[in-house]
Amino acid sequence: MTNDASPVHVAAARGTPTVTVAGATPRALGFAPFHTASRVVEADLNGRPCGPHGGRSCAHGHFRCTGDIASEVVLKACDDLLGGAA
Repeated sequence: MTNDASPVHVAAARGTPTVTVAGATPRALGFAPFHTASRVVEADLNGRPCGPHGGRSCAHGHFRCTGDIASEVVLKACDDLLGGAA
C-alpha cells in the first residue's frame, strides 16, 4: 500500500497488487494505476483536486482528503484485493 507516487506505479507495472490512498490527487486526474490488481481509496469531498500534485499545505485548511479515509476502508480494499486472505 502506498500513496499515489512512483512506487505504486512501478509495483502495478510489475503486476504487483496495489492499494493506493489518494489524497489531493484523485483518480479522476488519471494518476491512479491501471493494473486490474489495483485499488484506489479516496475520500468523497468537494474541492478535489485542490492542486495537481498535493502539497505541504492544504488550500482548504483541513487535509480531510486523507484524514477522512478510515483505516477500515483501506483494510477492506486490501482484503478485497487479496480475495479475503488478509
